[in-house]
Amino acid sequence: MGDAIFAPLYEVLRARGVRFEFFDEVTGLRLSDDGDLVERLEIRRQVQLRHDGGYDPLVRDPGGLPSWPAEPLWDQLRDGEDLRAAGVRFEATEAARHAAVRTLRRGEDFDDVVLAISVASLPPICTELAARHGRFARMLEHARTVATQALQVWMTRDREELRFAPAGMVAGAYAEPLDTLCDMTHLLEREGWAPGDGVRSLAYLCGTMREVAGETQAQADARALADGLEHLRARAAVHWPGAAGPGGFDFSVLADPEDRDGEARIAAQYWRANIFGSERYVLTPPGSIRHRLRPDESGVANLVLAGDWTRNGICGGSVEAAVTSGRLAARALCGSPAFVPGTEGWLEAD
Repeated sequence: MGDAIFAPLYEVLRARGVRFEFFDEVTGLRLSDDGDLVERLEIRRQVQLRHDGGYDPLVRDPGGLPSWPAEPLWDQLRDGEDLRAAGVRFEATEAARHAAVRTLRRGEDFDDVVLAISVASLPPICTELAARHGRFARMLEHARTVATQALQVWMTRDREELRFAPAGMVAGAYAEPLDTLCDMTHLLEREGWAPGDGVRSLAYLCGTMREVAGETQAQADARALADGLEHLRARAAVHWPGAAGPGGFDFSVLADPEDRDGEARIAAQYWRANIFGSERYVLTPPGSIRHRLRPDESGVANLVLAGDWTRNGICGGSVEAAVTSGRLAARALCGSPAFVPGTEGWLEAD
């Protein structure tokens, strides 16, 4: 996603003159007295940059492809290494100490607003909007999201040896919590492995994650690791019969540059919990679509909505839904595109 979708979109927009201000957290959307306009936006600068030239979010893969990294580029942030060591998670609305707050004002800093923050992050930001506009409040009330987790494993046996077929397969509805599996071996050539590294296959696993109130990102990540280990121990041999050993999963199959023993090889893999705000997956429970708002239905004259949580013709958590919603938002702002495929027909019937 970061390499194939977000990085190209970022590069295109930057080339068109769009200004990006990273690490700016919207904390409040304030309305006019009559509730008809967005008058102010309150924004917290989560961290200061080390240099005045702005933040460059991209890295290059071994083949030179611009890619979006899994965490901030700490060397571009003031006190970045200290923030990294402290485990600051900007996605969890955390920030450096003494983070500055500023206010953008209508007519001075903006005319129109596109609210494209994901729906799980909106309640604390949009208190005034929900209080003044009942449809928006009902949309928030009926919106549902879920935490997710992911595990990626690099293995020293190829698909044939693992009996992992067919190539490029995607499988779902297996045992929870990591009930979805995708063969991503085709990406190895982009990752720069040398033949001597012995990495011959790659798999991604993901699924939903049980909610734990008050949990930190570090605690959730530790739980994702434990879930991943348990999945490998108890269930992975169904995916990869060629990785089954006498006592279950043969952990020596996991690639590890440090060549650790047994389950310790999991440390060379990648795991992550997605529990906060915009990282959560947007659900579509039965009967919920009628409560969604189209991008032009915010109820506020200078506010347009965008995201897979809007009513957009797909109404399911996906990049396709987000892009479709974005095109509808563009039409609401400027009248173009006149037609957005997938937004009319039986899927849009109540």
